[in-house]
Amino acid sequence: HPWYLYPDLSPSYLSDLESLLVQHPRAIVGEIGLCKVAKFVRQYPAELGGKSAALELQRSVFRDQFLLAAKLRRPCTVHCVQQHGVLMRLLKEVREDALK
Repeated sequence: HPWYLYPDLSPSYLSDLESLLVQHPRAIVGEIGLCKVAKFVRQYPAELGGKSAALELQRSVFRDQFLLAAKLRRPCTVHCVQQHGVLMRLLKEVREDALK
């Protein structure tokens, strides 16, 4: 969930998630997403880049998780609050990259 990225995001989160999804072939990916009002966005440390860095982290994690869902041909649930334009741009980028 996009609310729980900091400080709990493990460096191995994506490979751990992929392993779990492989073990559970009927599981979906989610809830993934983008949330401008998430507590961690508001409280992300200034020394780490503040709100803009937190939102960039969300975008990066969303993209990684969305691509993993596509790779494993799994549906995903998306949480999006005040980031609909960003979500549409990311989806368009992913589609364009896939068509290359």
